[in-house]
Amino acid sequence: MKLLLTAASFFLSILPSFLLCWYVYRKDAVEKEPFRVLALLFAAGAAAYVPCRFAEPFLCDLIDRAFSQYRTVNILGVTTFANAGAELCHHILSAFLAIALLEETVRLVVLHFLTRKEPEFNYCFDGIVYSVFVALGFAAAKSVGYALTDGWDVLLLRAAAIAPSCFLYGVVSGVFYSRSRVYALAGEKEKELLRMGTVEKRRVAGRVRLYLPVLLAPALLHGLYELSELYVAPTLRFLAAIASLILLVICFLFVRRISKRDEPISAAAHRVLSVKHGELSGGDEPE
Repeated sequence: MKLLLTAASFFLSILPSFLLCWYVYRKDAVEKEPFRVLALLFAAGAAAYVPCRFAEPFLCDLIDRAFSQYRTVNILGVTTFANAGAELCHHILSAFLAIALLEETVRLVVLHFLTRKEPEFNYCFDGIVYSVFVALGFAAAKSVGYALTDGWDVLLLRAAAIAPSCFLYGVVSGVFYSRSRVYALAGEKEKELLRMGTVEKRRVAGRVRLYLPVLLAPALLHGLYELSELYVAPTLRFLAAIASLILLVICFLFVRRISKRDEPISAAAHRVLSVKHGELSGGDEPE
């Protein structure tokens, strides 16, 4: 019976992630990504949870120590703060630095190193697919961790929230990741045009500047969600749940819209150059 419950916990914990992966895979209508690439991204995303599992408690402990003079913990384990300002600063650092920024950084590193030279990454929607698979692999591993350590009651609440929230962060990150790919290609073509004398100066943003939104945009949303979880006020959690639901609906609508307007990265890069430098001749279009 115990083995059956463990198997059921494992299945329920990963089911939302697989369903959302299937959804975004179906929306990739122009050119499906190879199974080997998607399986690797999902597995790597799951593996990325392991370092976060150990790093998050360590960072949270450092933050707790830094605020030790402002916080007290009673015999029941309830934490109180000397003032509201100290509590807010503690929760902001915990939510944004120890959790959101850490997780999004690890996922971005995985996404970058597994797809930066991927030849199949040739359409704008591909970046969303890749990012979502990494995020949902992470979500599946995180849900399994809760299922095995915290039991069924936590599983049902957490699994229902982790996968959709990671899906949202993955879509946001993927949009900017595809954009960085487009601008990177536009930048390479711009260098060629500079050597040829076709354009006079560089106007396409640099690589580092392009990668900042890939990390910071999902980290901001993630941090706000985690911040609402740290506060025990029921009203705040309710409002955060409503806001998350609205954002998730918008996210699904956005995925559906952008999948219908998918285009090759080369075409998008040529459009960027045309905007930055005026209309280019057909011979100047990126390959």
